[in-house]
Amino acid sequence: MNLSTLKRAIIYSRVSTDDQAERGTGLDGQERESLSYAESIGATVVAQFREDYTGTTLDRPDLKQVRAMLRTGQADILIAHRPDRLDRSEWGINLMLLLQELKSLDIELHYSQQRRHIDLNNPAEALMQSIFGWQAGEDRSAIVRRLAGARIERVLQGSVMVSSRPPYGYDVVQEMDGKRTFYRLAINEEEAEIVRKIFHWAINGDETGKPLGTPTIADKLTAMGVLTKSDKDPAYGNKKMGRGQWSDGTVGSILKNRVYIGEWRYGKRQKKNKANKPLLKVPAIINKELFDLARSKVQGRSNNAKEANYLLSGRVKCGCCGYKMHGGAAGKNTYYRCPPRGKKDFRSCENKVYNTKKVDGVLWAWLTGLFTDQTGEAIREGLVGFREFNQEQAGPIEEELEQAKATARKIEQQLEGLYRDYQSTGSDWLKKRIEGDMTILEQQSTGIQATIERLTEQLGEKTVTPEEEVSLLRFAATMRINWDVISQDTESKQAILNRFNIRVELKVIDGKRKAIVTGKLIPDEMVLVVEEMPQGMHFISTEGSCHIC
Repeated sequence: MNLSTLKRAIIYSRVSTDDQAERGTGLDGQERESLSYAESIGATVVAQFREDYTGTTLDRPDLKQVRAMLRTGQADILIAHRPDRLDRSEWGINLMLLLQELKSLDIELHYSQQRRHIDLNNPAEALMQSIFGWQAGEDRSAIVRRLAGARIERVLQGSVMVSSRPPYGYDVVQEMDGKRTFYRLAINEEEAEIVRKIFHWAINGDETGKPLGTPTIADKLTAMGVLTKSDKDPAYGNKKMGRGQWSDGTVGSILKNRVYIGEWRYGKRQKKNKANKPLLKVPAIINKELFDLARSKVQGRSNNAKEANYLLSGRVKCGCCGYKMHGGAAGKNTYYRCPPRGKKDFRSCENKVYNTKKVDGVLWAWLTGLFTDQTGEAIREGLVGFREFNQEQAGPIEEELEQAKATARKIEQQLEGLYRDYQSTGSDWLKKRIEGDMTILEQQSTGIQATIERLTEQLGEKTVTPEEEVSLLRFAATMRINWDVISQDTESKQAILNRFNIRVELKVIDGKRKAIVTGKLIPDEMVLVVEEMPQGMHFISTEGSCHIC
């Protein structure tokens, strides 16, 4: 077809890691061939886009720019190297969507490898494109199934698969069995001694003879200058805390990890069918009796903490600095404090204490007004208002979640390619290089899966499905019947807060201590006055900024 030089073309090239080993599909090679083709048909190239991204989604950064340019009439032709550079989704669904979009915009599609123009108005051509898309998706699905099966098989044969880093106290060592490579957990004696100390402190305590909680153990390790895995090797991931600093969450994870009694389970982070995941025996650092005793001690401390009966435990934060506030006693009174006592390295915040009786009282009075409405309309209106208000609010979270899932798919494809390369190469040097790349990708995969879980949880907090609305209305009706009894029991009150995801932020606004309440009963937020500030007392400004001592 002889095209006029006025025809403007966009060149789009794409790879993902699994494409790199295929001959002629590198980005440079694709671009060279597409530029040559554009010149042969007399088209003027107005833009070139190239990206390393999975083909399972159309939500790719560069492809989105290409589509935006086409929609605004900045080009007449789209040149790709071949069909699977545009799409590798299951059944080729995304390719058909893209082709329909190009047809509606009257954009010509050309493949430089085939050196031909695809007539989108020809039903036969459209059918062939759907077949190409289906085949590309099937190829990918087959690879995914083979890879998953191969991983399980490697675990069953005795090879651990550590996604991000080995557990603290262990190193990963490589062993050869014929032509097969296996990975084992070997005890790192320096770190193992710290693990034993952690369990000893949790059970028997330190020189004081008093068992220590996870925050105190974390403080001791920090004071001792004990290095974490990430401190020793940045390849294990970025660390939010400073060098040599430990968090109580990290200590708590160690005290709950059964690897230290010699049990390593593949896929234990996956909630679905966790019990059916392969279990490997690894060298134990402590015995099961110590592990069970430490777990019971930690659980006991957790239960004791709950006995303090602070209604908003885990649900109240400081409106000044954003830290979680904790309940604490001073004389005969109890308060929600910021920052919590005994915590080191926290900023000293002026928004320090709120009387728990006053905060809990105004919150419960407001809830009582809603729940004792005999018509139930107050609860219904709150749920409907929440759903309608948050429909738009949930949009950015949904978009970020889709992007995170797309990134996870990209990493998955990269791992597929690396594993295939690993299986096919006979070079020991290249195998080691691939193993290092796979370790990094597994670490990234763990991080993105955590992001997906976080965003999914956030999305759940922003939405109320029709089924959940019915369930919550029934729950509210049951609570209404027994409200007087419920109001005398803290755990029953907390059950209501949990079901409706009630959270509170405390701050001083216009000279008044206020509680800003959010949850599934409130479209946006509810501001409740806790108490007036005494005249002349220094307080936080209306904007909510705080003074850091």
